[in-house]
Amino acid sequence: MCPKRRMTARCRSSKHQSASILDHERIALGNEEGLFVVHVTKDEIIRVGDNKKVHQVELIPHEQLIAVISGRNRHVRLYPTASLDGRETEFFKLPETKGCQGIVSGQVRHGALTCLCVSMKRQVLCYELNQSKTRHKKIKEIQVPGNVQWMAIFSERLCVGYQSGFIRYPLHAEGSPASLLHADDHTLSFITQQATDAICAVEISSKEYLLCFSSVGVYVDCQGRRSRQQELMWPAVPSACCYNAPYLSVYSEGAVDVYDINSMEWIQTIPLKKVRPLNVEGSLNLLGLETIRLIYFKNKMAGE
Repeated sequence: MCPKRRMTARCRSSKHQSASILDHERIALGNEEGLFVVHVTKDEIIRVGDNKKVHQVELIPHEQLIAVISGRNRHVRLYPTASLDGRETEFFKLPETKGCQGIVSGQVRHGALTCLCVSMKRQVLCYELNQSKTRHKKIKEIQVPGNVQWMAIFSERLCVGYQSGFIRYPLHAEGSPASLLHADDHTLSFITQQATDAICAVEISSKEYLLCFSSVGVYVDCQGRRSRQQELMWPAVPSACCYNAPYLSVYSEGAVDVYDINSMEWIQTIPLKKVRPLNVEGSLNLLGLETIRLIYFKNKMAGE
């Protein structure tokens, strides 16, 4: 049996959390005490698996899996989504991933295949997720010029952010890595000279990207040359950036600033101190003041 907990009690004791929204009523939440399913409408929590500390949660719906980084040694484990209903299931451990820092998943081969990418300092291990006994198969190892600070899968390519740069790598097709900061564009050379952290990248279209660094946000084309003269300037040093089309949420110590990336307009400032995102799109957030609270951000214009 999976023990149930009151949500308020569990969240109050949590300092390190990551989450994925499962549906309108449930959240998969990982923290220092393990992996849990939060039933928001019932105000209860169900434990999934053991009590190893969970560092990151990644929902992979096409494979009916949820990937987590957990334990003292930070291994990646794959759980069937059936375990989120409280059923007893086995998990699949990726032994090569000891000490990993981040995970991201996405589809390639026009949706026929799902890849899971695991960052380990200057290296990324790429796995094909399948229906085999272990549910995974390693297909590629990627060497990155610097320590991986951010990852996403765009148009069947892995986009990796590291200090002062972003590079795209082919996952299942042949091809060479492509930098999103072209060396011949001298208007962007200040980024490499400043040694600024890579926080987030957004694929606006097949021809344009927004690259978000801790100092500035710049727009480039698919060759890495500047596509817009204007830049996004942050009112405070950002701790994180999240994208939920068409809005970019930029988190800092004292607030969250929201921008429309197409018009480059500042939309609003949400005056929440010490709030941080729990998922990639920034819809679910943790407010870590005297009382720990989960905060949900919704686009009022989306009609969802």
